[in-house]
Amino acid sequence: YWIDQNNHVKSRTLLLRRTPDGIVTTLAGSSWGHADGKGTKARLGSIGGMTMATDGSIYLTDGASLRRVTMDGTVTTLSRDLTARTSQDSPTLFGGNHGSLAGLTVGPDGSVFVADSGNRRVLRIRDGNAEIVLRSEPPFLPTGAAVTPSGDVYVLEVGLTLPNISSGPRVRKLSADGKT
Repeated sequence: YWIDQNNHVKSRTLLLRRTPDGIVTTLAGSSWGHADGKGTKARLGSIGGMTMATDGSIYLTDGASLRRVTMDGTVTTLSRDLTARTSQDSPTLFGGNHGSLAGLTVGPDGSVFVADSGNRRVLRIRDGNAEIVLRSEPPFLPTGAAVTPSGDVYVLEVGLTLPNISSGPRVRKLSADGKT
């Protein structure tokens, strides 16, 4: 599975599937946009991250939304406006007033953890509701996450100060009980 998108002209975004014998088909997506539906009736926008859950569903960060794609190509938006800022958020990485969703992972209870790099935080989405479960302090920002069967979440952070000063990567553990 992979994404074929052309964000610079915004003409299409496709979720493609390749079978073991090399046949490539479109699982979901068509022209660029945002619409739930099945197969090519669905529209996808700017995909930032993708992961597969144990049930075979594919979860995507699409702009400021979290979306789920089933193996029959049905696309459903689970949560929107995930990059909306709060008063507790650190300054955004690239200025402006928005975040950018990156890596994500699905927990054993179905919770989805999403790295909001631009807003320097990790969100947990459960039943369509988002909560901030981890904040990164500058210069660090989360770029990805992985969850264990026991519910512990490992967050990959990268240290970056503009214009281009790297503090390197680090990994933080968020225990299932909420301790970092």
